[in-house]
Amino acid sequence: MICTWVDDFCVLYNCQKLYEETRDAYFDKVDGEEGDLDFMLGVNFEVDVELQRIKLHATTAIEKIAAKYGKPQRESKVPMREEDAELVHVELPEVDSVEWLDLREQAGIYRSLVPSILYLATTCRPDICFAVGILCRCLDNPSARHIEAMWILLSYLVGTMNFGVAYKHDVLTRGAHVVYSKLKDGVVALSDSDWSSGKSISGYVIYLAGGPIFWISKKQPVTSLSSTEAEYYAASACGVDTLAVMHFGEDLTGVKTYSTPIYCDNSGAVNVAKNFNSNKRVKHIDRRVNFLNDYTEAGDIKVVPISTKDNVADAMTKPLGKVLFLKHREALVKGD
Repeated sequence: MICTWVDDFCVLYNCQKLYEETRDAYFDKVDGEEGDLDFMLGVNFEVDVELQRIKLHATTAIEKIAAKYGKPQRESKVPMREEDAELVHVELPEVDSVEWLDLREQAGIYRSLVPSILYLATTCRPDICFAVGILCRCLDNPSARHIEAMWILLSYLVGTMNFGVAYKHDVLTRGAHVVYSKLKDGVVALSDSDWSSGKSISGYVIYLAGGPIFWISKKQPVTSLSSTEAEYYAASACGVDTLAVMHFGEDLTGVKTYSTPIYCDNSGAVNVAKNFNSNKRVKHIDRRVNFLNDYTEAGDIKVVPISTKDNVADAMTKPLGKVLFLKHREALVKGD
């Protein structure tokens, strides 16, 4: 398999002869360096053939960010404080006001630093996904609270710069070891929603080979009238990407994955996914999200209840307390 991005090439192979033929036929004609995969597109790779383990982290990128903007003096064990959940409702400074003028220098740093961290959140740091999403909402005009939250996030990253997503093959079971599923060689997904006020935030994470391969923290396009509806929208969005991952895996391996579980901590949403007519209060939901029922009936997807305290996707929807966040972080990123 040859993965390309502009002029960067990553070759994955299990046949030395085939690799050498490919290299001699194609890559010898272009200038470049050949070597083991350890850094590509701003991401560090640690490949351990003996342990059958691959880890992706952003140590180099975080070091560059800290060198450019300075290492914060404070320390933080979480990417965002619990009280910063209300940042979405904080009134932003009025243009040309005294506060707005005082914050211009810091606002310039904010507009540059937050997008830099955004790249980390989308590549190998799902644990900061929610925090970055909130900070990205006011890049043009952040408040003092948003700027403070930015430095807290940077402090957290500097203290955990070697953390990243990790994937490991389980030799004993000859399949992907997944905490939440009895389907050792299948895809597993978890979804959640906050339903606090206004438009809820959908959060979900998709696992394969014991590590997250896809994650989202995104504001829903509609205002939900109940927690069940918000959770159902989140599960439906999760179902779309889960099916895409399943189809992509089938294209690569030729093996179809069946009964992929999507774990949800709302019993109402689980019941609606199994039988949409079971609840009269959801008839107004857009038909396009009801595909979840069709794929559930077909056996491709099954929505499974899970305890809230065990739902890792909870970290994608709100800032959590230190104890709960660290528990979920263990399932998202690894530091060793």
